Amino acid sequence: MSKEFLDLPNLRVLKAKLPDDLYNKILNECLQCEKNNKKFDTGLTATGTPNHYKLKDTTNDLFNFLSPLIDEWFKKHPNYVKQSYSILDEDCPFHLTEPWINLQEKNKFLPIHTHDGILSYSIWIKIPYEKSNKKFYSFQFVYNNIIGLNNTHDFQLGKKDEGTILIFPSLLNHIVFPFYSSKEKRISVSGNLIIKVK
Repeated sequence: MSKEFLDLPNLRVLKAKLPDDLYNKILNECLQCEKNNKKFDTGLTATGTPNHYKLKDTTNDLFNFLSPLIDEWFKKHPNYVKQSYSILDEDCPFHLTEPWINLQEKNKFLPIHTHDGILSYSIWIKIPYEKSNKKFYSFQFVYNNIIGLNNTHDFQLGKKDEGTILIFPSLLNHIVFPFYSSKEKRISVSGNLIIKVK
């Protein structure tokens, strides 16, 4: 008797690491953003959530790094746009929106949410604590399994994860949890890939 388990296809998350020179450039801009940039509202701005600032000076360098990764993601999911966005009757070019910086203080969080667009990314720039031995998560994806029950994929982060980027479908629910062990800010950068139409 032969038997096998079939893994049904699903969308993937791409994880990579920024090169040191790009990471250091973005880190330096993030550390200066409170002085140089105005705060803005991402739609999740409220009491208890991080402050948000636009990333400006290093955007082109970041986009040059992101473009081949996005191409790689689409090679693994060639029919994603046609299947998920069937309202389009022809191909449209993609466009990376202006990235933003999240400055997260102790006790602050971002509730479960999705992003606009086709793909999104999050980059951990500064994590002011080490990984905990306890069940302490920093970031979590929430999604339905094959029978419709909620599943999660959890990230327990520490300083070694600085410079790590995740590229994921924009409609994938995710949560940014609070931290309690440091008075320094946790810094991340996020952005979206959207469809550009005339």
